[in-house]
Amino acid sequence: MKTTKTKFLTIFFLLNVVFLSAQISEAEINMDGIVYPRYTTEERNMIQAPIEGQCIYNITINSIECYNGNQWQNNNGLNCWDLNGDGIANPSEDINNDGLFDALDCAGVTGAVGPTGAQGVPGQNGLDGQDGNDGLNCWDLDGDGINDPSEDVNNDGSFDAYDCVGATIIGGGLNCWDLNGDGMANPSEDINNDGSFDALDCAGVTGAVGPTGATGATGATGATGATGPVGPLGLTGATGMTGSPGPAGADGAPGPMGATGATGMTGPIGPTGLTGATGATGATGPVGADGAVGPMGATGATGATGPVGPIGPTGLTGHTGPTGPTGMTGQTGPAGEDGINCWDSNGNGNNDPSEDLNGDGLYNAADCIVTASSNHTIVISSFSFVAMDGELVYDFTTGTTIECCTTASLLAPISLPAGTIINSIEYHYLDNSSTKQISFSLYADNVGAASSSASFAVSTGIGASSSSLQSTGPITLNFTLLGSAGYFINAENASDWEDLAVKGVTINYTLP
Repeated sequence: MKTTKTKFLTIFFLLNVVFLSAQISEAEINMDGIVYPRYTTEERNMIQAPIEGQCIYNITINSIECYNGNQWQNNNGLNCWDLNGDGIANPSEDINNDGLFDALDCAGVTGAVGPTGAQGVPGQNGLDGQDGNDGLNCWDLDGDGINDPSEDVNNDGSFDAYDCVGATIIGGGLNCWDLNGDGMANPSEDINNDGSFDALDCAGVTGAVGPTGATGATGATGATGATGPVGPLGLTGATGMTGSPGPAGADGAPGPMGATGATGMTGPIGPTGLTGATGATGATGPVGADGAVGPMGATGATGATGPVGPIGPTGLTGHTGPTGPTGMTGQTGPAGEDGINCWDSNGNGNNDPSEDLNGDGLYNAADCIVTASSNHTIVISSFSFVAMDGELVYDFTTGTTIECCTTASLLAPISLPAGTIINSIEYHYLDNSSTKQISFSLYADNVGAASSSASFAVSTGIGASSSSLQSTGPITLNFTLLGSAGYFINAENASDWEDLAVKGVTINYTLP
């Protein structure tokens, strides 16, 4: 009886273990392994009173988790996306917001964009715009574009540059560029800034600029340079920790109890004999066959992938693509009509003898200086001077000076025909030195002599320093230019040229 009771208790205990195991894990057991209950993280958190050692498969993070008595954990090592290392899939760790927690949330920083390929060659410029309208003629006083009788100033029946002459005054007429009528070549009256004071400074107002021609088509963009080779693959991340072994498979159910042996046949009732000794207990029936071995527990889940290794270095920049083809050249715009030369007083396009006003046999801007008297004025600007030594330094405010040596000269040629009478010369300069001076001279360079000779020398004076421009005033010469020599202005200094500069020279002359 004692043995039978022990066996019964053993069977009852095993059945309770199986029942309790099924109640806790609700695992499905088959011949291929154990399938743990599948929960999302949210569903897992709704399990009430989990038991220490209870395990599930978390489909949110694709990992087996077991309850350690305080929290759910997996033993796969830290996932690369588990930034705070708590083993829990926190919403902030779903970097790409796809609802999953996997290696896609572990991507490294995007590499820098490669350099842009070289720009293609710009296309040719488009067509030139049409020429603007002609400016006003200098005699068109009311600017209406019509030759009014009152604008024929010299009453010769023609409307030309002769009608642009200033009023005749005692001592000589006004040049058309002499805006303030003071008879002097003021810098502000050099309208075209060419250093000369002549009819080119008397031009009428420039016509409005014609509309800009259409922009030529942009040349085709050059082909993009080939992509540089891919950088070497980054190092493989360290292998994650091996997952903990899956729980052991449940014991197989106990085999069925063996059948009780058949009862022997009742013997004939013998005579009631003496009460015999108690017979021996019959042998225990054979133990039932062992139940089949339960299937092997499922292999533990593979540990989580280790963190992504560092990004490999960026590959070399690809070769620059070939330069794109040059855009087509735009068509040449039509040629503008030829203008009328300033000396062409009758506008017929021919060089008539009467239009060679200075009688030098040439037809040029020198024939455009119209005056009502025989007296003329020419200004030699600072830009006309050249340096015998050192380096010229130009300044629109103070004039021309020299950087160099102890002694140096500035020279400027005089281009007037032989027989011209130099009535007077006036020198314009800057002398801001109390110890130096500039000496001006009119030099004759005789073609038959080996040296030049100086005439009419004048100095600025030592001690007469000033930070403003100064002038010698007109110096009367009444000197006739010879045909056997060339003439030039010489400005020299016996020391360095610091604080000294030549602004220009005004010459009043009478043509032969």
